[in-house]
Amino acid sequence: SEVATPPAPNNTKKLTVLVNGLNVRNAPRLSAGVVKKYNKGENWTLPKNEANTIADGYVWARTPHGYAAIGRNTGKPEADDFIKIS
Repeated sequence: SEVATPPAPNNTKKLTVLVNGLNVRNAPRLSAGVVKKYNKGENWTLPKNEANTIADGYVWARTPHGYAAIGRNTGKPEADDFIKIS
């Protein structure tokens, strides 16, 4: 009889943009140059164990093009965050 293969562990997290015109910068700080803008609904994945960066009062996530602010550094997800992580 065949043995079922368990599904591979999900080791990525999905980041979904919640606002239009979210700046992607070439470094995780407000003074860094804008290299791209994301609009609501755009998304990408990152390794689940990748840490976010905290700078200039915001939490930043790496994107395929640079860094985008997730939201203010309050220590927890907030209703006005720019990016949802799932």
